[in-house]
Amino acid sequence: MTPTIFHRLHLLLTVTLRTIAVICLGTLAYIGAGEIGGRLTYNANFVQTPGGIDLYVVSNGIHTDIVIPVVSAEIDWRTEFDPTTFDPPTATDQVDMIAFGWGEKGLYENVPTWDDLTFGVTAHALLWPTQSAMHVTYYRSPPAPSPLVRHMKISPEQHRTLVQIIINSFTRDGAGRPISLDCCWYPGIVDNFYYSPRSYHLLRTCNNWTNQALKDTGIRTALWTPFHDKLLAQLDGIPPLPPASDS
Repeated sequence: MTPTIFHRLHLLLTVTLRTIAVICLGTLAYIGAGEIGGRLTYNANFVQTPGGIDLYVVSNGIHTDIVIPVVSAEIDWRTEFDPTTFDPPTATDQVDMIAFGWGEKGLYENVPTWDDLTFGVTAHALLWPTQSAMHVTYYRSPPAPSPLVRHMKISPEQHRTLVQIIINSFTRDGAGRPISLDCCWYPGIVDNFYYSPRSYHLLRTCNNWTNQALKDTGIRTALWTPFHDKLLAQLDGIPPLPPASDS
């Protein structure tokens, strides 16, 4: 082996090892930041509002959605998202709650089930800023109690703030209507997908969107975390409502 070839191989090996080291250190730093940020509480003094408006945070084990009533004093979501245009088409009087989740457009398009998730798709979504999308799902009834569901009562003012945050998460056409992706419907639920204006990347993921929405609404949550379990753990710290009075 000539010195020139040896030098090139040595240089290639050095660059490769350094690249691997940077990736490993970066991954550890990201996980560490999510763990630490997830344990730091934001809006620690939040208390529920007796007789307030229902708010649910629902996880599928990785991704979280915010679930609120279809109809309130602030808005009738059916005027924004006609359930008869969803898949499957559903009568307007058969929906009670509506769920909003934010995520990466490519993940929604290419990963209909978790079995379809690949390293390449995940890396592309996280490492490069990409187009985001909103996932809207209608529920015929409130989410059933589950280890992956958190329920709380919020004030009308907090609900108004949350509604505005959600409205601002949609890309709209010239007439002010949310722009549909016309794709990606999931089996077994009543849903649709829409474009969202903000880019998706490593520091702004689906659970970051949920966490930030809760923060801006004044609800107890994590300082920062991309992990669903840390977000749910913070919600576990919300004081329960006092027992209803018999009088």
